[in-house]
Amino acid sequence: ADHYSQARQFYKSLLPHEQRHIVGAFAFELGKCEVIAVRTRMLGRLMLVDRELAENVATALGMEGQADKLKPAVAAKDLE
Repeated sequence: ADHYSQARQFYKSLLPHEQRHIVGAFAFELGKCEVIAVRTRMLGRLMLVDRELAENVATALGMEGQADKLKPAVAAKDLE
């Protein structure tokens, strides 16, 4: 039921310029999505991976503070 710890570990393992690239890629793809509910849901899911990631994507989309509030079955953990 832990769907977020591995994604969190991957994102945190990236160098800062790689993290910026991921943010840009999410913003680019979500920016094409015309259904706002899909964008807010995805921002909510990104929030479960990493708050900074989600906030940076939201800022790039001009959607600060609009992430859905989601509760995962198992909260993401920092892995070794």
